[in-house]
Amino acid sequence: MKAEITLLQQEMKKQGLFMYLVPTSDEHLSEYIPEMYQFRAYLSGFTGSAGTLLVTEEECLLWTDGRYFIQAEKELENSGIILMRSGEKNVKTIDEYISLHISKGQKLGVNASLISMNFGQQLKKVIHETESELVDFDIADLVWKDRPAIAVNRIERLALFFTGRRVQEKLEMIREKMKEQEATVHIISSLDDIAWTFNLRGRDIPYNPVFYSYAVITLEKTLLFVKNNTLNEKLLEVLSDEKVEVRDYYDFYEYLKSSFKNEVVLIDNFKTNYRIWDVICKDNHIICNDNPSALIKMIKTTVEAANIREVHVQDGLAMTKFMYWVKKQVQDGCDISEIDAAEYIDKKRSEIKDYVDVSFDTIAAYGENAAMCHYSPSEENKVLLENKGYLLVDCGGQFNRGTTDVTRTIALGALSNKQKEHYTLVLQGHIRLAMARFPKGV
Repeated sequence: MKAEITLLQQEMKKQGLFMYLVPTSDEHLSEYIPEMYQFRAYLSGFTGSAGTLLVTEEECLLWTDGRYFIQAEKELENSGIILMRSGEKNVKTIDEYISLHISKGQKLGVNASLISMNFGQQLKKVIHETESELVDFDIADLVWKDRPAIAVNRIERLALFFTGRRVQEKLEMIREKMKEQEATVHIISSLDDIAWTFNLRGRDIPYNPVFYSYAVITLEKTLLFVKNNTLNEKLLEVLSDEKVEVRDYYDFYEYLKSSFKNEVVLIDNFKTNYRIWDVICKDNHIICNDNPSALIKMIKTTVEAANIREVHVQDGLAMTKFMYWVKKQVQDGCDISEIDAAEYIDKKRSEIKDYVDVSFDTIAAYGENAAMCHYSPSEENKVLLENKGYLLVDCGGQFNRGTTDVTRTIALGALSNKQKEHYTLVLQGHIRLAMARFPKGV
């Protein structure tokens, strides 16, 4: 077994824990997470963006989905960790496995702020049925001695000519949705919803212009919990004018404990961590539904729509330049690799006005590498492009005007009849889907 897992098992024994669950998440259930929260990757060596580790006194298992089966096989080789292929026939789910292997009186440990309210309730059901115990405990700092600190980055305001709506207007729309559900309090912990609601942007999450924060909206007031020194004086004044009260990020849970009783609280059970629910569930009535902001922001303002159209035209121009360049390089016999291709499109996209970052790590996959989901080219396995076959490019950018995400399969030269047939079938499928008429409400 890996030394990191052995150390965790030793610490589990000290804490009286029979099992410990390590998800891939932060307190806001973000898809992308900074290094500080990559405890699962630190323990297992598996670097995919999705996966859950379960460690018992004697064994260690890792669940991941079909996108990462091949990668996980390679990265877990000789680690002693059992790969659980989620969704495959006869493979137990995490809660099923726990239910079969935990006994009365034994303890399952997990950092409850890293699992969703929905998943936490599934675990609670298993714990109740097996007469075992669920312990909310963050073991990471005891095991990960050189754990990276999280950076504190400045928060920036997104101007009205990008958003088309002021903060107060958005808050009024959210409160109207709260009233429709007879909610008196709405708690938001999903970072994209908070950034949209308050017209703010940050750099705390890789590839995502968001910042670590919580928000509480009542029918009378609005509170925004952010880390100290992330808002400058001017921005504090702007938020004050919008009637937003700013609090310290680390005071959030104490605020929940002391401030809410007999309230009707609206939360999204898939976007809210289990610890939040555990703090407020005893003294309040909980309504589980989509965050109103998630539904409101789907309908773009005239300003947003115009910005998105404009940035997609410019992004498309960058892609066109890239496609011309990569074909010409290959046809001229130049030695260019998948990495060169990724770097070129990233550079072209970065030249667009109000560019912030790529929207995910660019995938440039040649030939059979394109069959690998979430493949990333590397210096260790550099692949040169040839004047034949397909190059898959999946890339995008974050701009103040919007986000782009483009996938293209580019013929670099000669193709077999089978390749042409498959390409044509996929194209036909896209065209038919684009022309399909769906019944209203579907």
